[in-house]
Amino acid sequence: KKCYGVDLRDIPNDEIINNGFDLSYVIDAYNNLNIGNKFFTSFFEKLVGVDYIRHDIIAGKSADEIKAKWANDVERFKVQRKPYLLYHE
Repeated sequence: KKCYGVDLRDIPNDEIINNGFDLSYVIDAYNNLNIGNKFFTSFFEKLVGVDYIRHDIIAGKSADEIKAKWANDVERFKVQRKPYLLYHE
């Protein structure tokens, strides 16, 4: 049975790290597997920390649209974590 895996071996580690969290792999897997809501287990929200990502993927939004949605959350978190950093950024 075809699993639609992605071979990342030829992509340099620096490129993967610089791209950050890439939702396009999750979106492609969701679309290719065509198993509907069974794709998202209850653990998915625990991993990503919010529920809107699942809803946005189901709604067909792009990885860039979803990433833009959490940009404000990331900036607020950076301010919140600053007093607890062991090293300067």
